[in-house]
Amino acid sequence: MDQRKEKRTWLAVALAIPVVGLGHLYLRRWMRAAGWLLLVIGSSMFVPAEEINALNAGWEAMLSGSGSVASVPAPNFVALAPIIVVGFLSIVDAYLVARNQNAEYRAQQAALAAGEDPSAEIECPVCGRPVDPELDFCHWCTTKLEWPDQETEHADQP
Repeated sequence: MDQRKEKRTWLAVALAIPVVGLGHLYLRRWMRAAGWLLLVIGSSMFVPAEEINALNAGWEAMLSGSGSVASVPAPNFVALAPIIVVGFLSIVDAYLVARNQNAEYRAQQAALAAGEDPSAEIECPVCGRPVDPELDFCHWCTTKLEWPDQETEHADQP
């Protein structure tokens, strides 16, 4: 994730409210935005077509200004529950992604301020590929790795 600055959490949420996935696009999470959009399209298959048509008729009357909104029948929001639930979950997800992204950015900035290189990766001495520092072996070539704190622990034992 290449992030240059901290993102505004409130803006990600505000963008996710009217259009599902727009908050994720602001956060530059392209696949996540596409996934939420596909989820809304998929959940709309569980909504009766008459309810979607009633919702569209209400929007058209409101946006065109030519017809009275009161003359359009109100949609049944219980029938629209799958779309509403997925939309709400998308808003919550945009909020959580923005918070996590900002926390990672702050951690990177703190590491830079402390003089550490946050992008430095630990490489396997045998195959040269990056390894997970939480593992005791390279998951690429299965070489057993000795970490500096492990060597001092073994040296202290008789």
